[in-house]
Amino acid sequence: MGTSGTVGIALMLIAKSGGVNIPAVAGAIIAGAYFGDRCSPMSSSANLVSFVTDTNIYENVKSMFKTCIVPLALSAVFYYIISGIFPLNSSANAISSEIVKSFNVGLIVLLPGVIIIAFSLFRINVKYSMICSLIAAAFLGIFFQQESIKDCIRYFFFGFTMDNQGPLYSIIKGGGVISMLKTCFVLFVASSLAGIIENTEMLKVVEAITEKADSRFKIYRNVLITSIFTAAIGCCQAFTILLTDVLNAKAYNKNNIDKYSRAVDLENTSVMISALIPWNLSLLLPITVLGAGYDCMPFLFYIYILPLWNLLFLYLSQIVYNSSKVNIITRFFRRGLKWGAKY
Repeated sequence: MGTSGTVGIALMLIAKSGGVNIPAVAGAIIAGAYFGDRCSPMSSSANLVSFVTDTNIYENVKSMFKTCIVPLALSAVFYYIISGIFPLNSSANAISSEIVKSFNVGLIVLLPGVIIIAFSLFRINVKYSMICSLIAAAFLGIFFQQESIKDCIRYFFFGFTMDNQGPLYSIIKGGGVISMLKTCFVLFVASSLAGIIENTEMLKVVEAITEKADSRFKIYRNVLITSIFTAAIGCCQAFTILLTDVLNAKAYNKNNIDKYSRAVDLENTSVMISALIPWNLSLLLPITVLGAGYDCMPFLFYIYILPLWNLLFLYLSQIVYNSSKVNIITRFFRRGLKWGAKY
């Protein structure tokens, strides 16, 4: 939502002024937003997965990058081809000039973002990263942008807004603690509902089926299928993550699969699948903010290919593993026959 509501809107305006295919641009923006949503230590979904699976978020991010290299490369090629089919005919410089008029622009304004990246590289707790970034942003707002302390406090709670007569009003706005309350409430309801379903054993039949999985591939396949189900009925990403984990947790424990594999499986399925369900908030809200329609769904290439690539990878890994096992048994059996014939 943050990406779509800020840089996403700006990019859509440039696309409209340049005659670019709007569904293609919206699809690329949403796909890019979900790359960040999945791989950033600041992401709410990444933090939720880390909490649910009791894992270190920075270790999860490392695993997530490894499992998305091929899908990201294929997506880059896809969007490069689409860019050739729908080229940008003109460049809208009005936005850049308005930003320069409205704000003091310089390298120093990148400091809050640099703090987040640097702290992430040193694996400093996300809460401390956010606090330091907020302090730096407040410092820049007061001393570099000449905002009052009162206004900075207001922005902190209610989000940033500009004069509604200016051209940047609909582009640069949002944020604030209050804007997160709705998300927190949805998360609370999703957590409660997932807990009710787990403790009342409403989906015991489904859980019994998923528990039968006896390989890494079969477990991931079940997680992928249950993610589609939970994303469709839960209508939000938090519910999808929580209930999918509940329905598949026993299979991981039964097969002694580590919690980091469980975390990355949730990231590769629940987090992404939510954005492929038309009535799920994970897709509905971004396309509403961008002013796009469901015709952008064919262009969500990265979101499609990531779960499928990892399913294919685990399937091929299972075949290779089973083949190796068969070869070892065959060699052992042949040596046994030779030993028996000799003696």
